[in-house]
Amino acid sequence: MHVEVLAAIVVSVLGVVISAVNTFFLLKLFKLKVALTKAQTELAEQSKQNAKESRDLYNNLVHQIETRVNSYLDYFHAFGSSGDFASRQVPLSFGSASNPLLRSEPTLFEYRRTHYAGEKEVICQKFMTTLVSSLRSNGAANNQKLILLIDSGSTVFPIFELLCKHYWDQLGTTGTPKIEIITNNLPGMGALISKGRKGSDINAEMLLECNALPGTLEGKYSAALGPDSVSHLKYLLDYKRAEGNCRVVAVLSGNYISIKDGLLWRGKYHGAMKNAMALLADEVYILSPLGKIFDLGFEEINEIIKSSRNPLFNEKAYLTLTKAETIGILSHCGLESTFINKFLPDCLLKSPNGNGGVKKVSLVTTRRKASTTGSYPIELFEYFSRISALLGQMFAGDTYICDSFSPQTDSEQVIYELKKYSTSPEYAYYSYEFPHYEMRDQMKDRLRR
Repeated sequence: MHVEVLAAIVVSVLGVVISAVNTFFLLKLFKLKVALTKAQTELAEQSKQNAKESRDLYNNLVHQIETRVNSYLDYFHAFGSSGDFASRQVPLSFGSASNPLLRSEPTLFEYRRTHYAGEKEVICQKFMTTLVSSLRSNGAANNQKLILLIDSGSTVFPIFELLCKHYWDQLGTTGTPKIEIITNNLPGMGALISKGRKGSDINAEMLLECNALPGTLEGKYSAALGPDSVSHLKYLLDYKRAEGNCRVVAVLSGNYISIKDGLLWRGKYHGAMKNAMALLADEVYILSPLGKIFDLGFEEINEIIKSSRNPLFNEKAYLTLTKAETIGILSHCGLESTFINKFLPDCLLKSPNGNGGVKKVSLVTTRRKASTTGSYPIELFEYFSRISALLGQMFAGDTYICDSFSPQTDSEQVIYELKKYSTSPEYAYYSYEFPHYEMRDQMKDRLRR
């Protein structure tokens, strides 16, 4: 009897133990199954993420290749002796293929020069017409010497050739003011050397006196920049003003311009150079294609650019003229800048001669004219009409200098692309007006809302 009871107890205990063991293993198995499911889910998500990253990497690579190819094509198409825009070509290298050290590629300046090429010519011609008219009414009367401070950048580059043409047009004319140039625009200096000499003799003298600013060479921007440029500019102008009667006019590239925050810049030293030229001049002209003038703040512009699919470096960010990067260099050279007023800090608007006057600041750009030819998007026309109206409110009639420009008829680039993309002409116009592709996509979305 006792044995049977004991056996029953043992069996019961064993049952409990076995049940506990089974429960333990079942729980363990359940946890393993949960862990396996979680791992499978994470693996699936990781696979999706890897696939997305792979697609993004592929798309990024394709875009970079397309951008580079299109840049080369633009460069090919924009220069050359042939009248056919689509067949123009320029050799991109010299030396031999066996010696890569002797190979040369177009610089960023040359790429930029091809974009807005026709519009930049119109803008610079408008500036020269305005300047010559001013010279005739003011400079010639009092034998005043004109000193032009010409900024770096492809926007103002045509001015160098136009100055040479002006010299020959005015040859022999009495009372024409003497023109001197101070610049850090390296391609501009090259244009003066190749097209600005008195005759064809290899020893011919220069047509115009040109002072080259020293500094650090910026290869991609084709400019000399830095503290040395700023301090030497101040030294030159102090010396020339001490000599006597002169008028100093600064000509600045506008890339980009924010109606809210003023003239913008990027790169290492461009802000300091623009600041110094504007500060030391008696009068300032800002030249810009209409598509580079936005009603957005500079931070909004940067956010759009930062959303780019391609990795962007810090120098891609646009800054205002009051940022510490410019102020530090200016203060080191004995110059100072303060708050934004219209397109320039208000300190830059004061007369450098200390007579209490405010210097004249003019904007030279274009306006879009309606045309029955082509298929220019109506939202673009309305947008640029609004930008032009805002600029007209900011500047007086004699400081807002415009000329009409129709990309569909006046730009060889657009004419060529309209033929190439005949089924999607809108692409040609947006590509022209907003050359940065992220800005183009964002503006297209904004204007269609």
